[in-house]
Amino acid sequence: MDIGKSVYSPNGTKSYLEPIQGCVNDCFFMAALISVAWAKNAILNIHPNYRFFNGASWDPLFTINKDLAVDNTDNLVYARTSSQYIWPCLYEKAYAKWMDKPANRDEPPIGEVLKGGNGLYALQNICGGTRYTNPATIPILSYAGNRTQYPTIVQMNGHNYSVLRKSADGWELKNPCGGGLIYVDKIDNTLFSEWGYVK
Repeated sequence: MDIGKSVYSPNGTKSYLEPIQGCVNDCFFMAALISVAWAKNAILNIHPNYRFFNGASWDPLFTINKDLAVDNTDNLVYARTSSQYIWPCLYEKAYAKWMDKPANRDEPPIGEVLKGGNGLYALQNICGGTRYTNPATIPILSYAGNRTQYPTIVQMNGHNYSVLRKSADGWELKNPCGGGLIYVDKIDNTLFSEWGYVK
């Protein structure tokens, strides 16, 4: 069903606050999407055209429609959004279509295709570049409020979080489930099974 909401804000930006994980185990992708919207917003493609990086090169552009799954009360089933802009929902659908190999269905079964994964690979799929896994340091932009310079994620107890900045309260992490922000003192293997960024 096409829910008829706007895809992007009038100026084309995509807020990192908008993506919210739905009923699918794809925190790895939603955390990656939040991190890209935070640190590399301009790379997010404009609907209906999408493309993803396969680790060696960019796959060809493909299109999707705006039909999204809703329940019997017209609430979105999969990815949600904190605003009237549905770009996170469409990105999730596009990623599911891209991952739905070899079938490549126009209406991919999102719950089957995106049932767990690696946030660093999802980051690379969205924005290309090189993955830096469990680095000794995470680059920050000290002149811009200690923001992370590149899209960055961490994984703790099988759940992925977006890394936004380093503040007086510690490293600021965004929960893709819509749970808000959490703060941690450090990013290393005492708390996280994996962390890193894509440059």
